[in-house]
Amino acid sequence: MSFRRRKQNKGPATQTSVEPCPSPPAVPVEECDKGPVIPPVLIASVERAADLAKRELTDTGRITPRALFVYDGQSPPSERRITVVSLAWRNEFQKDALRERIRDKALQENARAVVVTGIGSTEGRCRLTLSGMTREAHIAASVDYAFDRGTKTIGRWEFQWLSETPGDVLWGVWSD
Repeated sequence: MSFRRRKQNKGPATQTSVEPCPSPPAVPVEECDKGPVIPPVLIASVERAADLAKRELTDTGRITPRALFVYDGQSPPSERRITVVSLAWRNEFQKDALRERIRDKALQENARAVVVTGIGSTEGRCRLTLSGMTREAHIAASVDYAFDRGTKTIGRWEFQWLSETPGDVLWGVWSD
C-alpha cells in the first residue's frame, strides 16, 4: 500500500526569527547485558523528526502527527532518504488500520527506522512525543514546548530522552 504524497509549495522562502535552542541532551547509554545498543541512525532520526516538528510549528503554528520512514541507514545523515507521512484517524478502527499500514510500509520498503510523532497537552503544557524503532531497538523522546501564536515564536523547546517508550505512540512496527 502506498501513501499519497502532498504537493509542496515552492513559494518564496521566509525567514523566521527563532531563538537558537541548545542541542539535545545525550542519549541514555544502555548496558550491553540489558539489551541492544541504540543504533546511531535511530538517534539521528528521532532528532530529525523533532527538528521537522519545530519547523512546522514556526511555519504553520501547529504540529501534526507524522511518521518518518528512514532508508539507507548505512549512509551519512545528509544522504539518507526519508519519507514523511502525515497521520490522521477518527476512531479506534482507523487507528488500528493505520498501525497496519505503517507496519506494512516499513516491511515492504525495507525501512531502516521508523519514527512516529504524537501531540498532547497535560496541565496546560504542550508536549510532542517521539518514538522510534528499528529491528534491533526502540527509543523515545519528548519535547515540552510553548508557542506564542501572535508572534509565531517558540518560547520553550525542551528536548529530553525517555527511559521507556510511551504506550500508544509507536505501535510495534516490527513486532508480530
